[in-house]
Amino acid sequence: MTPNDFSWCMFQFEEEGCQVLVRALDRMPDQELIDAHPVQTTISWEYTPNEVGFPEAAELLRITELENLLVAGVTEVSVLTLTLTGNGRRQWWFYAREVDEFVDALNRALSGYPRFPIQINTCEDVGWESMHELIGVAEYEINEDGDLV
Repeated sequence: MTPNDFSWCMFQFEEEGCQVLVRALDRMPDQELIDAHPVQTTISWEYTPNEVGFPEAAELLRITELENLLVAGVTEVSVLTLTLTGNGRRQWWFYAREVDEFVDALNRALSGYPRFPIQINTCEDVGWESMHELIGVAEYEINEDGDLV
């Protein structure tokens, strides 16, 4: 499933004096899709933040390159549910069918490219409890500036 198959919401918050921008699914997908993708996989890229917490332009280009490769390469075996940028980190949350299948797809997607400075963490999240918690937060009203109110 590609990100274009879903509706998204955006919101921002402040963390340790830095702005953090979140793009997430605006609602949970159907239960069949959730049940088929029980493994939460978080890919993180830590960077040196500018004064408001975001990456500098050159690093942002590499981060965007990685995101494009991820979307093209792993969304056949997983669902992208969230991106988070700010306070020195970019994260992508995927829910995969299984770890080995996701890692194989990731390795294929990134082969031939210079190594990206990422960390990958996986955990079982049957029922997508982490997303339920996040979407519960996203149900607050978001003003025209994208702030939670």
